[in-house]
Amino acid sequence: MPEIDVDLVNRRLAEIKQLIGELGDIVELGLLRFLSDPYVRDAAKYKLIVAIEAAISVCNHIVVRVAKEIPSSYSDCFIIQA
Repeated sequence: MPEIDVDLVNRRLAEIKQLIGELGDIVELGLLRFLSDPYVRDAAKYKLIVAIEAAISVCNHIVVRVAKEIPSSYSDCFIIQA
């Protein structure tokens, strides 16, 4: 089985870090703006989904290579990794 692709993991983690920063920028807009502006809410949802997908990608990559298991679900991946 191939080894962990450190570059791939680092790219995904950098993406997550960037998205968390961008979500922080949205938080700074304030609750009223968030609740009243559907574009801001949509942007937040999108950034959150992309960050979650990146986390799942890292988890699957590591679990398949280290635990040599194929997770049956997204949550299973994190349970195996724990």
